[in-house]
Amino acid sequence: MIKIGVLTLSDRASQGIYDDISGKAIQNTLQEFIADEIEFIYRLCNDDLHNIINILQELSDTYQCDLIVTTGGTGPALRDVTPEAMQAVCNKMLPGFGELMRSVSLQKVPTAILSRQSAGIRGKSLIVNLPGKPQSIKECLHAVFPAIPYCIDLIGGAYIHAHNHIQVFRPSSNPPENNIITHINKNNHPQMVDVSQKPQTQRVAQACGKIKMNAQAFMSVIEQTNAKGPVIQTAIIAAIMGAKKTSDLIPMCHPLTISSVECDIKELHEQTAFMLQVTIKHTGNTGVEMEALMAVSIGLLTMYDMLKAMDKEMKIYDIMLLSKSGGKSGNFSQNIPMDKK
Repeated sequence: MIKIGVLTLSDRASQGIYDDISGKAIQNTLQEFIADEIEFIYRLCNDDLHNIINILQELSDTYQCDLIVTTGGTGPALRDVTPEAMQAVCNKMLPGFGELMRSVSLQKVPTAILSRQSAGIRGKSLIVNLPGKPQSIKECLHAVFPAIPYCIDLIGGAYIHAHNHIQVFRPSSNPPENNIITHINKNNHPQMVDVSQKPQTQRVAQACGKIKMNAQAFMSVIEQTNAKGPVIQTAIIAAIMGAKKTSDLIPMCHPLTISSVECDIKELHEQTAFMLQVTIKHTGNTGVEMEALMAVSIGLLTMYDMLKAMDKEMKIYDIMLLSKSGGKSGNFSQNIPMDKK
């Protein structure tokens, strides 16, 4: 769950003179960008410095929002005091956000140079100021959003997954220290890695894979006419069982108490294929990447087993780790590749 605070600053909107379309535009745009479930905490405030400061502190300290987005109050008018409120509440300022947004807006209107919008950090919250017009909001968010998930990673916020059409930037995970092969001990014998000294953190991993088949087999799944029973439901159960049995099949994996397994099977009609996507959560001192990959593999193999009477030439492909978070090695994510014919 990603917590996002949305704060609209407008004297007239707060008085009910007109609807707050800017706040709605922020929420709609972020839902287009972010693949995770979002909890929005919405506030509407007049252009009063003291009120703005109190709401920003509330969204950060009380609600612990990962991201706080404001709209309005960044111009040169006497009542525009959003930048002053930012200076009062933020531990660090990030002027690069404002510079990029102004450069984008200048391509549309010359008055963009009058904007004083910026961004800053308070605790584990990233606060970003946006302009007031809905179209400008979407343009500016599109420009700065690629840097937002990694910034929130760095300050200890929730790990944000983006939809496929949005490219986010995260550095590659660091290699193991001194290139030590941790599954081999000093006597050159196999060993299970000692994770007892690692901190207990929430680990999340997401993996996916695809299975391509002929049209007859594909339609038997869609229409639920397969003689062996409900393919989708059986594959999901198999994926969950596969995740739980990972340490029994991969020699060096630690037995884990998995918190949750979420499976989603999507229909790829043009390819007569299905994509299985699995997200696994666990709180502990080792990751769940192998559990996610195992779940995908077992789920797809189960579909093959139930459909092989109609198509023995089915292909299982593109099994991969999409993202992981938690742990010393840092966060990782990649987009799902284009569907292969």
